[in-house]
Amino acid sequence: MSTFGRILFATLVVFACSAGSAANAWAQAHENASAAARAHYKDGRANYQLGEYRAAIREFKEAYRLKPDATFLFNIAQCYRQLHEYGEALQLYRNYLRDAPDAKNHEEVERFIREITLLIEQEKESKSTVAPTPAPAAAVSPAVAPPVTAPASPSSTPSAANAAAVPLSLGATPSVPAVAAVPPYPGLTASAPEPGNPALPADSSAAASGAPAMPPAQPRADSITVGPQPPLANAWIPPPTPMRAEAAVEVVTNPSDAKITVNQIAVGSQSPLKLKLPPGLYSMAIERDGYRGSEGALSLLVGDHVSLNVDLKPLKTHGWRGFGTTFVVLGVLSEAIGIVGHVMANRRFAGSPEYNRFSQVEVAGQAVAISSAVLATGCYLLDWLGNRRNVEPGPPFGLEPAKVNP
Repeated sequence: MSTFGRILFATLVVFACSAGSAANAWAQAHENASAAARAHYKDGRANYQLGEYRAAIREFKEAYRLKPDATFLFNIAQCYRQLHEYGEALQLYRNYLRDAPDAKNHEEVERFIREITLLIEQEKESKSTVAPTPAPAAAVSPAVAPPVTAPASPSSTPSAANAAAVPLSLGATPSVPAVAAVPPYPGLTASAPEPGNPALPADSSAAASGAPAMPPAQPRADSITVGPQPPLANAWIPPPTPMRAEAAVEVVTNPSDAKITVNQIAVGSQSPLKLKLPPGLYSMAIERDGYRGSEGALSLLVGDHVSLNVDLKPLKTHGWRGFGTTFVVLGVLSEAIGIVGHVMANRRFAGSPEYNRFSQVEVAGQAVAISSAVLATGCYLLDWLGNRRNVEPGPPFGLEPAKVNP
């Protein structure tokens, strides 16, 4: 091989090794960012469980900046919805569906968007509508009946003063039939009748005047006494049979030794697991070391039978990538030694006994560099094959509970 060919080959090897080192550095930086995002996510989830939604928003935003996963947008939107800041929540729900159009909770997010849009429209209508001030009620003065005067009597004896009262008229109200007057007390002087209201003759009666007879006096309400009431029927109605106020939840995980927590309380580590829970809203999480977990909210009603089938995804491991990076570094150093041996053999020790020794150094360096390049390529290939079905570290996947008939 000529000197130019050797230099060209060495350059290609160095370029390949440098590209591998750059790829490894990028992968390491990506892993560091994922780990930091995962830490922010855990802090944000804890703040959300405690009701500290502002702090949870800050943590989820930091996690999204480090790892732009659409799941963080959904979490931030949930926090804004809890704070009743519907404008921000609506925008983030839409951003989430834009970045994750095939999300498993697509229908649920669409329902959130419809509900929030309706709430925003109702708020706008309530702000634009001004309630009219009710007009003050007009004061109504009570009607006062004109005084009734006793009719004049032709004689001074009480028996001669049996005169009938004259019907009164208040505006357009109908006239009331005349009623026989009560004899005045002794000593009471009767005044003359008013014009237009003629008095009846002293010796006339209600029947003679054509006035209807007075109905018998009715007793006052406070003068009525209620006698003992008959006892009620002694019929006892038995209470209804109470329904068992609980719901059934069955959890099946893969792998089966995952940790199952409900409201951050461990309830089991082996599936299938059957739980009996009272109705309510629960936060359920399934975790296992080396796997990306799942979590979500679970709403239970009385009599519900819910089945959870959770398939945890293993995380990517890059052990082979580390070996490949080691071979890359070894190949770069070996190629550098080979280049030094070539220069020394052909320029400084040409034609001398030292030439053969430096030539051997050159050949050995190039052989190690080529072997290191092949081994590094094999390690990167094994790393890809081993992780093609695994997932990167990140926030847990959402749960998909399925309600079944009892």
